[in-house]
Amino acid sequence: MITAATNNTVERVGTSSEQVFKIKANAKAFKILSSNLYTDKVTAIIRELSCNAADSHIQANNPEPFLIHLPNNFEPWFSIRDYGVGLSDASIYNIFTTYFESTKTDSNDLIGCLGLGSKSPFSYTDNFIVTSFYNNVKSTYSAFENESGIPSISRLSEETTDEHNGVEINFAVQRNDFYQFKDACKSVFKYFKLLPKIVGCDVVIEKQTYAFNRTGWGVRSQSNYDSGVRVVMGNVCYKLQNYSDETLTKSERSILETPIDLFMNIGDVDVAASRESISLDVATKKNIREKIVNTHKEIVSEVETSLKTCNNMYEAKCFYNNIKNCELSCIKTIISNIKFEFDGTSVENGVVNFSQKTQSTYEVYQFQKKGWRSKSKYRTIKTDYIKAVSKNEYFLLDSTRCIKPRFIKWLETNATREAENFFYINVTGSTGKEDFITALGVENNYNLNSFSTLPYDKVTSISNGYKNPKTKCQILELVDARYHKAIDSWVETTVDLNDGGVYIPISHYKIGNDTPHVYFEEKLNTLKEIGVTTTKIYGVKEKLVKNLANKPNWINFDVWYNAKVTDFIKPDSGIVERVNYYTAVEKAKELLYSHTQHGIEGYYLKQFAEKTQLYKVIKMETEDQKIVDLIANNQTEPIKIIINNVKPDAVVVEKLSKVIFNIFVKILDRYPMLAYSNHITVNHLSDYIELVNSCSVTKVLTN
Repeated sequence: MITAATNNTVERVGTSSEQVFKIKANAKAFKILSSNLYTDKVTAIIRELSCNAADSHIQANNPEPFLIHLPNNFEPWFSIRDYGVGLSDASIYNIFTTYFESTKTDSNDLIGCLGLGSKSPFSYTDNFIVTSFYNNVKSTYSAFENESGIPSISRLSEETTDEHNGVEINFAVQRNDFYQFKDACKSVFKYFKLLPKIVGCDVVIEKQTYAFNRTGWGVRSQSNYDSGVRVVMGNVCYKLQNYSDETLTKSERSILETPIDLFMNIGDVDVAASRESISLDVATKKNIREKIVNTHKEIVSEVETSLKTCNNMYEAKCFYNNIKNCELSCIKTIISNIKFEFDGTSVENGVVNFSQKTQSTYEVYQFQKKGWRSKSKYRTIKTDYIKAVSKNEYFLLDSTRCIKPRFIKWLETNATREAENFFYINVTGSTGKEDFITALGVENNYNLNSFSTLPYDKVTSISNGYKNPKTKCQILELVDARYHKAIDSWVETTVDLNDGGVYIPISHYKIGNDTPHVYFEEKLNTLKEIGVTTTKIYGVKEKLVKNLANKPNWINFDVWYNAKVTDFIKPDSGIVERVNYYTAVEKAKELLYSHTQHGIEGYYLKQFAEKTQLYKVIKMETEDQKIVDLIANNQTEPIKIIINNVKPDAVVVEKLSKVIFNIFVKILDRYPMLAYSNHITVNHLSDYIELVNSCSVTKVLTN
């Protein structure tokens, strides 16, 4: 970034001697410039080094992303690698290590200019590694604070390479700061035009979104904005704080309280040395004022132009709502001087009011949710007011048949539709249609949709529906048995009685006196444990139960459940042997804990077996393939229905438990961190096992 040149005119009168101020290069000075400069040190490091990386890619004309490694349990370091121009050995010693030295002060295509950002790692650590890839030479340097606390650098190695030019900076991170580095990436890269490739851990970068934006500004979306103006320049966002200008009009000043981002060209504003805020010098304040005035003019012009394009009063009211009451309501103060008019008539609000009609020639109805918990329970209400929005749809009631099913079908066929956008008009007088169109504020030739043209699912209701000779009916489907409130576990659905299924009698959403949570939780868990895929379960009222009982393709849930469990625990299914092995594993775990105060989680063993050589390690310790499969495939979860009904063989269990105990001990001897598996992720522990295997002298466990 081009910095402003200083050319002062000095008039000296009566001076006898003169001395320029100096900066003493001691540990205190370097600490101020490297560490005390930043309030949020982790964010500053990522921002400063990433800006340097982005600049290097611009200089090298490389559109590919730079690389960032975030710390994790097995790779506890942060690194950033760009694929730009790289640094020669002379540049490392003369530019990289020199405070306030920069090669970027002659171009506004680049962000850097102060020569401080490359030293930002010293705000977190007293040493870091710099690796430069330059013209087929890879040079590695150690940057560190010497005995006097002054930053120093020394070359560690030099070798030939065929890697792309660029620079990599690497340093260790304390475990407690891992999340802070991850979180800082989310905020830093929110405004970066080119996102880096991030490895080490999963990070989702949510770019800033705008409800309304143009080339030089954008109104931030409600989902991710805070109040006030922010200045975006060169991939970096700055909050505009402590700025005031009495020469701005009241309407223009309101922009300062609006969630707007002002997009400035690099060099238009001066920034603090930390790049954490804007330096409000004279030139910066002048440029910001111009941007605010121009932004205000553009917003007002956009609104006035959009208002003129409205074809009728209804569209004007829709536009009014969009500006005043929706996502763009934050700009209503900016446009407070605009007169909302259509064809000479003031648009005072965004509501169509039918209560003032002189004759009752029509009635307006809409659907309303009965309760917020359910998406499918609606009631019809008569209304005298309509909020004008472009998503509204109006239907002329030319048939009273299947009103609710037609509405439900309309709602389901488009995910963006909401119940409040559906209206139907019941004409009670000869001029009802024309009177409604006039009151709505649209053209006389406005075409009202016919209600009878709406499709619907033809159903037969057993309780309160709409009779039809076909075989479909509306019943309840179990969607989640975890809710403690009975009604939350069910959702209305349409089924064909000829398709069959599993049902359970219900009354007031309960099975007898039990909620779905109480009745189904243990049963569904048992089915999962014995490997049975749960089918759809329908809740039906008593009247429908009598109907389904006579249909061979429908089965009561309790009958279906008992049949599945009975099949599983048949004597010829090998279940006794499985119980023996399960009991042996549990006993071996108890022995292991009593001897070592550590255990092994079966869940993790399965994950390790899939990703590492652990399966082979277990196999080397026993010729019993069932033990290998039992441990490595995680067949150790308790199955209550089995344990409660099948008695294990004590002699077999005792013998097996000793074998399994010895396997566990040898696994922990080789991989001691498995004892802490409930504190570390599966992927990291799997990497750990591979690391042990690759570094070990022996490839398998030995006695």
